[in-house]
Parts: sequence; structure tokens; C-alpha cells
Amino acid sequence: MLNSNNYPAAIPNEMPVDNLPLIPTKKEASKILQLTNNSHYKTLTKISNYNHLSVSYNAYKEETTTTKSANLIAERKIKEYPLQQRFIYNLNQLQHKPTEIIETFLFEKNSDKTALLLANFNVGDFSNNHWLNTPGPIYTTQTKNNDNAGKLLASSNIAGDEMDVSIIFKQPFTQQEVDAILLAVSLNDGDGFCADGNKYWNKTSIPEWWTKSEARIDFIIEAYKTELFTPISSHCTSKTQKQRPVPKNYKLWLDFYRYEMKKYLEWYILKLDNTVVELPELTFDWCLKEKLDKILNTKFLSSVN
Repeated sequence: MLNSNNYPAAIPNEMPVDNLPLIPTKKEASKILQLTNNSHYKTLTKISNYNHLSVSYNAYKEETTTTKSANLIAERKIKEYPLQQRFIYNLNQLQHKPTEIIETFLFEKNSDKTALLLANFNVGDFSNNHWLNTPGPIYTTQTKNNDNAGKLLASSNIAGDEMDVSIIFKQPFTQQEVDAILLAVSLNDGDGFCADGNKYWNKTSIPEWWTKSEARIDFIIEAYKTELFTPISSHCTSKTQKQRPVPKNYKLWLDFYRYEMKKYLEWYILKLDNTVVELPELTFDWCLKEKLDKILNTKFLSSVN
């Protein structure tokens, strides 16, 4: 059995998950003990409290199913495997997580199944993937927003570039977000929205995408500033004539980038390639963004309420 003495002092940047031991929680250990009484259970999948990661692992065979024994097992494993514990703890800090259903049909590597379920989307145009899109199953190429429809209808997921080309800044994590994106796509020709990104993203391309974060954030802040000082009358749709605070999309985008993006990408790599990759910490001066947030809160949002 592996123990803590087998690990180097520094955590390696990349390590296959299959080589990492499992750290069950006390609740998981208890469930493992119950299930292993049945000889048909050779492996267990998705018995976890960390984003339902698709990691299969060997079940632990024990003699008793008492709570005391389960607790001792869990505590022993945690002490023996600090490396895995630390990484899973980081993933646990994700505030935005795909629901179990969304993870199953949208983030599986079977991209043909994903595209079939999202029938309004295109496939096979990843070579034209927009550089601002956040890695994930859905991406855009050169589709145009329909009177800001994407930004208005899917404000938690869609923004635009300098030409108002739709950008997926956060992948949908809930059924509501999927529905909002589908509605936005239906108001466009749909050709510029694709849903086979899982086929192309991997443990090499995602860290490479991450290295361009500074240029990407600079662009988002400038777009945020532009949207913030655009007259409110411009933020209307020809269908509803309702005024909406479009700048909030860019605030949400920057907030996600600042607080959640790194952990989400690490989770996505683990999901796709069953490999632990620790991305470098993001260092950026957020002072301008925070000033823009204050302007959004005190001037723009108050003017539309």
C-alpha cells in the first residue's frame, strides 16, 4: 500500500489519476463497506462529494460495516494520501459546478452524443474556435448576436467580442443555462455554435489556453468598460424593447475568471483525460475591474431599476 513517504515534498504538475489513491470521506467509506458485501461490486464509480467526477476506483474490502470502522478507514486514508486530499480539496472549492445530469450528457467525451442531444448545434468547426471561448463542450465561431439576444437571454454564459460575435464565457452548468443558450442559438442561424468541444480539448491544449489569460482578461475589461458607457437605449431588443444591463455579462465573466476558472479547468482536464493537472495561479491587477464594478452598481444598475 502506498503511504505518505512515497510522495515528493512538492506536488508534481501532472499525475495520472489512476496512480493516485482514493481518499474516501467518512460517508463514502461507510457506503463502500456496505457495497463490498456484494461480490458483484468490483469497482465503484462516482461515489464522491466532489463534483461527481467520473473516476473509477477499486472498492475497499473490509470485514465490518460499523460506523466506527468506516470512520477509522477514512481517517487512515486521509492521513496516508495528503497529495490527493489536497487536490480534491481545491476542487471542492468550486462554487459553480455542473449538475449531475448536465455533467453526464454535456461533459462526456462522447461528443457525437452531446451534439445529438443538442441538435441545434453544429460540429466539426473547432479550427475556427474563437480565442475568447472558455474551454468546454460548447464553442462559437463567427456567428453574430441577434440584437444582443445571446447576451440578454443567457447573461450567465454568453458575451460578445468587439464585433459582437457571441462568446461562451462560461459553460452551462444547469438545465436552465442550457435552455437559455438553446434559446439564444434559435434566434441565430445556429451555424456558429458547436457542441463537440470535448473531442478537441485535452490536458495539453487547456493549459496552453490558460497561458493567454492576461491578454484575454485585458480584452474583457476593455469590453466591460465599453459596454458600461454605452447609452442604455442601445441595450434593447427589437422584440421586447426592454432595457437590460448588458455590462453585467462582462462582470460575471471576469468574476468567473478570477475566482472559478482555474479550478473549473482543472476539473475539466480530470474529466476528459483522467489526469490531475495543477495550473499556475493567475496573477492580475484587478483594480480597474473593481472600479468598473462600482460604476456598474452605483450608476448603471440604479438607472434601470
